[in-house]
Amino acid sequence: MNNKVVKKQNGFIKGLKIGFNILFYAFIAGLIIFSIININVKTNADIPNFLGNGYLSVRSDSMEGLREDSFKKGDLVLVKLLDKEEEKASLQVGDVITFYDMNLQMLNSHRIVDVYGTGDALTYVTQGDKAVDVLGVKYDKENQAANQAYYERVSYKDVKAVVTGKISNLGGALDYISNPKGGFVYFIVLPTAVFLIVEIGLFIRNLLQYNNEKQALKQAQEKEVLLQELELEKKRMREELLKELQEKESQDK
Repeated sequence: MNNKVVKKQNGFIKGLKIGFNILFYAFIAGLIIFSIININVKTNADIPNFLGNGYLSVRSDSMEGLREDSFKKGDLVLVKLLDKEEEKASLQVGDVITFYDMNLQMLNSHRIVDVYGTGDALTYVTQGDKAVDVLGVKYDKENQAANQAYYERVSYKDVKAVVTGKISNLGGALDYISNPKGGFVYFIVLPTAVFLIVEIGLFIRNLLQYNNEKQALKQAQEKEVLLQELELEKKRMREELLKELQEKESQDK
């Protein structure tokens, strides 16, 4: 096998190692970020977020509709947390907001269809897109007593976030991966364990290779020193022999 083929194979193997390391550390970084995002989620009223930007899995079909920003069960919605009262009070009809629904005992994201009241009494009326676009139940501002089961009144102070986008079908997958009894073991624990075992194996192999190379270098240096000493000894012996011969020739004369 010529040198070009060997170099090409070595370069390919080196590229695979680099690619594997990049994937490994990207995976670990993702786990760290995921952990940071979820570390403050202590109740079902908290939103996983990083620097004020969060996400929620959609677990009902109440927002299925015909609008561009409608979303369905199993999607992942991206939200911006609203911490300041000024932000909460500046929302408008058409915005999709996230709030804690006391009836459902969980976070809910619906569209604002009406705003009334001022100051501390400012209230948003919200409704799911499915009620309007699919069931044909539209909020009637003039007859608010009708179809009350299809909309909610939310104090502006109870608004937690505003929806900024969506990723189709990712919510269900994320819920499965996050479930300790489900995909968490298969997609987080096992891959992490495999990556760590492989990395430990590579570290041990590299350490042994380093020690072997270090030992080989030491032996080569010792051999070089020994050869130099041997050459010096030969030179000394030649000089002594030459000196003896010269002395003998002098005596013979």
